[in-house]
Amino acid sequence: MGFGIAEKDEEDFAKDILDDADKSQPSVGLNESEKAFLKLCKDLDIQKNQPKYDHNHYELINFGVLDNNLIDSVYSNILTLNQEMSKRSDDMLIEQELIHHLRKIARELDYILDFPFSKFWAYLVKFPLFMSFLDDFLQNLRKYNDLEKITIDLDQSMNDSKMTSSGDDIQLMLRKQVSKTLRSVFKIFFRISQNMESDSEYFSIDFYRRVINKNNFIDIAKLLDIAAIYGSSNPEQVKLLATTVFETVPKVENEFKEAFDMMLNIFKRIFKDAMRTDQMIRGDAILQKSKSEQ
Repeated sequence: MGFGIAEKDEEDFAKDILDDADKSQPSVGLNESEKAFLKLCKDLDIQKNQPKYDHNHYELINFGVLDNNLIDSVYSNILTLNQEMSKRSDDMLIEQELIHHLRKIARELDYILDFPFSKFWAYLVKFPLFMSFLDDFLQNLRKYNDLEKITIDLDQSMNDSKMTSSGDDIQLMLRKQVSKTLRSVFKIFFRISQNMESDSEYFSIDFYRRVINKNNFIDIAKLLDIAAIYGSSNPEQVKLLATTVFETVPKVENEFKEAFDMMLNIFKRIFKDAMRTDQMIRGDAILQKSKSEQ
């Protein structure tokens, strides 16, 4: 279809961005979305060497301006029961700075979420900084706080929020902005978990697996973080995401089973040793008491 890539060049280039380990299905001709994806990836190889970028070149505002530990600290504070907002000017400046950075990030997340199917996937592959930010965000956010419910509605406008703020209440503004960021991050991962968005925009299962496996877009660590952050507030969406990944990417499911078996064996050894210690300390006394009661 005139994508500007010779067949052999296309095959050689694909080796750099696709995993060749999964040979469960025979190689078949690429569909239009897959061809467009490879074409965009090749174009981005040229564009990334340019000294300056703009949105037309898939530029990303520097996510590094946000210290994820700052999110961790501030967000945990604003969710604490009976939290009284500090009136100290330095605390307010920190919160205002975080709101500013979160707004920048939210704009970029919205921009990337609006990418059409092939462009979205090409961006993920050719700009690893973006996935690095998402990984850091998931890892640094506190998991044990009772995060307020974030409604994930994939058909809802990203500008629509369930939370409202009154006046210049900085904390409410911060809660709203963090919630929006959390919601957008989840939508990114939910989109990654889908190999098809329409009848005309999709990757074959084999092609999708090769992209995921080569670039490690979804792994057990990410799934556990997603479950810890969103599981209590959005269990159905998290379940759907995980189920879809397990069904379409056997490698991830196998890694999960291996990790689960390993943890189960560790717990078995721990409890077994604990029972031995318990028997050493009080086993004789329990046995003697049991006999006397008979």
